[in-house]
Amino acid sequence: MGRVRIQKWGQRLIDIDILYYDDIIWESDQLTLPHPHLQERNFVLAPLLDIAPDLVHPRLKKTTRELKGLCNDALPALPFQSEE
Repeated sequence: MGRVRIQKWGQRLIDIDILYYDDIIWESDQLTLPHPHLQERNFVLAPLLDIAPDLVHPRLKKTTRELKGLCNDALPALPFQSEE
């Protein structure tokens, strides 16, 4: 889709963040697995906690539950809202 970044942290046409792929640790110019900032973001950890509380971060060796407990992000995790 030709992702073009006009403003850092601004709106984008599409943004897909891959959090994990099994227990693979991978770093390249295009992709880092696990996502390098997932443990810092409440909006990622809160829903992940609902579906995979015991999933272990392959690099940090902590579960989602543990990462959520350590996360200092004060921003709320908003519930999913359908655009219907």
